[in-house]
Amino acid sequence: MILRPHIITFILAFSVFFQLNGQKAADKDIELGLYHYNQLNYYYSELMLDSMFLYGEKAFSLLHKSSHKEEAAISLIYMAIAKDWSGEKRESKKYADQILQFTSENIGKQNDLYNTGLNILGAYYQDIGDYDNALDVYEEAIQNHKQGDEIDPLSLSRYYTNLGILHYSFGETANSVAALENAMRLMSSSKNRTKSEQAAIQVNLANAYLKENNLTLAKQHFSECLIEIEDLKGRYDVQNKIYCYQGLAEIYMTGNKADSVRLCLLQLQEIRDLYGDQFQLDFKSYAIAGKLYAQLNEMRTADTLYDRSIRTAKLWYKDFKKNAEVAAMLLEKAQMYHQYKSIESALDIYQKALIENSSAFEATDWQENPDYIQFLNPSYGLQIWTGKAKALHELYLETKNEQYLNEAIEVCELTTRLIFHIRNTYKAAQAKLFLSDQVVPFYELAILVSLEKYQITQHLENVDMAFQFAESNKAILLLESLSRNKALMASNLNSDIVDKENELNQEIAYYQKAIAENRQKEITPEIAQQFEDWEAILFELKEQREQTLDSLNILFPRIYNQDVSSNIISGKDLKKDILSSRQALLEIFIGEQYVFVFLIHKHGIEVHKTAKIPQLKKAVIDLNEILHSPPQSQQFQADFEKFVSSSHFIYQELFSPLLPELPQKVNSLIVVPDGFLSLIPFEILQTTNHLPQKANYGLDHMQYLLEDYNIFYQYSANMLAQFAEEKSSYGELNILASAPVFHPEEYAAERNCEQSELYNLQCNQEEIERIKSVLSSEASFTSDNSASSFMSKMHDFNILHLATHACLDTENPKNTRIFFSDDYLTAYDLVGVRFEPELIVLSACNTGTGKLLNGEGVFSLAREFTIAGSRSTLTSFWSIDDCSTSQIMESFYECMKNGDAKNLALRKTKLKFLETADMETAHPYYWAAFLLFGDSTPLYTTNKNWMYALVGLLILLGVLLVFRRWSTSTKSVFKNRF
Repeated sequence: MILRPHIITFILAFSVFFQLNGQKAADKDIELGLYHYNQLNYYYSELMLDSMFLYGEKAFSLLHKSSHKEEAAISLIYMAIAKDWSGEKRESKKYADQILQFTSENIGKQNDLYNTGLNILGAYYQDIGDYDNALDVYEEAIQNHKQGDEIDPLSLSRYYTNLGILHYSFGETANSVAALENAMRLMSSSKNRTKSEQAAIQVNLANAYLKENNLTLAKQHFSECLIEIEDLKGRYDVQNKIYCYQGLAEIYMTGNKADSVRLCLLQLQEIRDLYGDQFQLDFKSYAIAGKLYAQLNEMRTADTLYDRSIRTAKLWYKDFKKNAEVAAMLLEKAQMYHQYKSIESALDIYQKALIENSSAFEATDWQENPDYIQFLNPSYGLQIWTGKAKALHELYLETKNEQYLNEAIEVCELTTRLIFHIRNTYKAAQAKLFLSDQVVPFYELAILVSLEKYQITQHLENVDMAFQFAESNKAILLLESLSRNKALMASNLNSDIVDKENELNQEIAYYQKAIAENRQKEITPEIAQQFEDWEAILFELKEQREQTLDSLNILFPRIYNQDVSSNIISGKDLKKDILSSRQALLEIFIGEQYVFVFLIHKHGIEVHKTAKIPQLKKAVIDLNEILHSPPQSQQFQADFEKFVSSSHFIYQELFSPLLPELPQKVNSLIVVPDGFLSLIPFEILQTTNHLPQKANYGLDHMQYLLEDYNIFYQYSANMLAQFAEEKSSYGELNILASAPVFHPEEYAAERNCEQSELYNLQCNQEEIERIKSVLSSEASFTSDNSASSFMSKMHDFNILHLATHACLDTENPKNTRIFFSDDYLTAYDLVGVRFEPELIVLSACNTGTGKLLNGEGVFSLAREFTIAGSRSTLTSFWSIDDCSTSQIMESFYECMKNGDAKNLALRKTKLKFLETADMETAHPYYWAAFLLFGDSTPLYTTNKNWMYALVGLLILLGVLLVFRRWSTSTKSVFKNRF
């Protein structure tokens, strides 16, 4: 909910610049006007709203035609504030319009009094849920100030605070944090800052962190804010104390610390006893208390407190027939009833919340729903609909009344469209990532209700609906980035504004990389200051990029305003147009309670559900402990037994109900993993639980899934469809390879990534020579071990092969480094890169692992190459053995040279390695790390294959010719005989 220490009053610091006491004026009207102006300041300090308005009117009427234009404008500002605080929002808006007109005509737009009018107007738009207009006027205020004669960091910090609060109130927490951090930086640099204003920014920043579930930073800022303003008694100091205690109570509520929550509520009660219910958003205190008493099962008290929160919110926004903050209080009350199983009561209140959050919707019947375009606050609308759908589903399970299930499905479909809408309004990638994470429970519910419907109807379209819900939150950000890059390449736009956006992206990446590099050093005061400077530059650059993107959206909407999320591929279309008769798609969705596995092939679509998430997580952890390091003799047997049991458990729980029923001709699996199941190669899964008497990972003793299927991976089914639609268009194959030498005098496999002490790899040079030998007659080959040179050349090659070191940064995957002889590259260096290589081979450690994000998958170096345009990427999932990798790569290219599809080539390579491996090297650590993502089509149609085909054709023609001659001669003989 909106938490703004009132936007407008920050600006009233102007009044300190006008020390008017004792000023003598010749004109009695002016003198009286200045007297009223001073009285106005007094009544503001005493919070006497009626008197504020009265003396504001008197001051303005006497001063507006005099030379005291600034005082007249400030009088209008006070009147607007008085109306806003008294709940008369439309009146406040009327005075905001008057401020803008008066200041533009008498003072000029390049003045902070004009900008104050903009901020009051923005507050009004924010209150009525008009995000776009609020954003426009706040940004106009910022730009006006920047274009003025002198930039005042204090004023600018206030404007950014307003912008941050706006982003927060509409769910864009990433943008909110960025704007508020910038406001804090600007405030800290101002000599005129006050504790009150600094606390106001801090409390809003704390709330943004709380929304992001960063409880540590939220608690830190709330606590520091309270210390800062402990002895202050001003209106905003009291208001900020209210916000801090509310925020801390929410944090303690999350940790089930009831006593700490009570202490916060006692502090809030003391404030209320002193000042009454005159503070903005005090209704949230009642809601927090209601939640606490609900947890203590004191439902009657909780109900009373929630009702009071709703009444107080309505009082605060009494000038509006409807308001999103009232809807937020209704939502919290509905969630309480829902949690304690009063489902029908909860549904009634959810419906009231929908009415309150919608501009033109009045239906109290659960079957009715508004158009999402009517929502005053889409973020609240998402929460209300999610709650309503869940309640309807639970009512169906309780009553078995199919009508409730149908209504739940309808709400899920509406909510999906709303999510698409919200995602498309978000500009920042971080905001979209946060949304993807937040909606996972909703999509789990949507899949469940679809499958419940299938149980009744047995219609496969219900399973397909469930699949589309799962696909709706799969790598959407990745797909957007890739689609836009491909559209840009196809359009070949020659535009200055396109170039500007690319330059801004590269500048942003430069500073992000600098920050990431320096965070690994010891943080000295100098480095800390440097961080602050870089963050400020970054914020400005990102603002410029947003403005540039706004222009690009208007100029080139087909490229820059693509709505990929609303065109989700169906299972039916996959079967019809994408999958061959030999392929099947396995897509996984992990919710909070269930894992769903969808299997789609030419002849059907099936789904399997399991609730064993904790057991599956443990199995993945156990497997990774075994896979990520070479086998150790002292625990070889124990690890082997754990490997067999864990890998078979995953197979048994996820795939055994589906794969045995596949048509026999299916030999390729396209896997779209999810969550923690993105961290293991499925090739190593055991299809039986047979445990040999002696530990041995060889083919004679194991039953790997690898033996049954050619497996490759994709980020989503929509990505698969996109690759299928865009067929390869390469000509002669050419390879750019890198196998750098680091320390020729030392040959060891040690790597010290943190200090970048990289030792020479033992077999990477040999790896490149082997590949050259294999492909000498099939492709041109260029080697380059310099990072900058490699980057400049790579656009001209359709295969890139990097046999080198890589170092994983788990906290910041964009800083994962892949090394050359002189430098290293990260994801930051790939920003703005647009090319279309057919294959990139990252023959280095951990290039496919990174940070796991719900909905988007693993953020890895391989993913960044995909965004840049790679059709397929061979990547590693752990620190690989150098020499076994060299052997694997030689075999992989040999198979591709013979015309095998990439996934088949990789399968053959791994099987061949296992056939010749000894007891130690048969361990999956040596051969299973490499996974193929993207397109699997054959890389080579070799000259040899063409020769075989030509020879075959000539033989066939020869046979036909001989047969024809023989037939002709036979007919003539018969003629002669008869």
